[in-house]
Amino acid sequence: MAAALQVSALVRAAAFSAAHAARARLLERLSVVSGVGTLLDARRYEDYDAGHAVDQYLNIPRVRAALGVNESLYSSSSSDSSPYKACSAAVAAAMDGDVMRSTAKLFPDILEAGIRTLIYVGADDVQDGAAATDAWLSRLKWKARKEFGGAPRRLWKLREAVVDDEAFGSGCTDGEGGSSSPSSSEKGLERNGAAVVGVATGSLVDVDVERATLSPASSSSSPSSSDADAAAPVVGYWREGGGLSHVTVRNGGHMLPHDQPVVSLAMLARWSAAVLAGCSGPGSRPAVSLSPSAAAA
Repeated sequence: MAAALQVSALVRAAAFSAAHAARARLLERLSVVSGVGTLLDARRYEDYDAGHAVDQYLNIPRVRAALGVNESLYSSSSSDSSPYKACSAAVAAAMDGDVMRSTAKLFPDILEAGIRTLIYVGADDVQDGAAATDAWLSRLKWKARKEFGGAPRRLWKLREAVVDDEAFGSGCTDGEGGSSSPSSSEKGLERNGAAVVGVATGSLVDVDVERATLSPASSSSSPSSSDADAAAPVVGYWREGGGLSHVTVRNGGHMLPHDQPVVSLAMLARWSAAVLAGCSGPGSRPAVSLSPSAAAA
């Protein structure tokens, strides 16, 4: 606790380099005491890419050529024939004074400007994980703060993959299981986004955590599909309000798309499609986001 308080005090004093060094010592101590392979994912026995496969791949000459890398960067490096490093000491030194500067203060301006924002985190990320994200989000101050703070936290379930994008509905749900019909252009955006998820991942179901019951199903749902929804595995939980969506995904760490590629694709595709469809407003949820599908228009 004393070490954590020291880091906080150094940040408040704008001693960012010293805070970074103190935080590094704290994280190292936590890593040793806990015995985990990496604090970025408590399930792991070793760090992400412990064998440096990415470094090796990106230093292959034909890969460099395909990426259009300036070869003079390599020929001028006499002491290192493979200069690309995923974690570079030179870059770390250059950014040392910036790492501990909080960017949380930027979010109120982004949200006040009406820019829809998605924040996601892997539940098994200990270093920059769910608890820390909940803490700083709870302190954000913008005009829709109460709407977001009062939004229910919902379980997110993922059914087996299906190919029919009609299963994802269209329009925006009104929060009560009803729907509104979007314009023809919005339908196209939603249909395209839903199709991506339909082919790759399948239907998504949500559950109100506080009520522990399935949210209202679409009017086109059959008893068999409702049973499938209830039996679908929980992949995470989410909440949204005031233009801010917050998703926590189970069985994932700091590199969430690496750990849960199918779930990550579903999350990003449906959220993006909902933003493009213009679903917004108090009590409104995008049918192609993480909420239940509305009836097809």
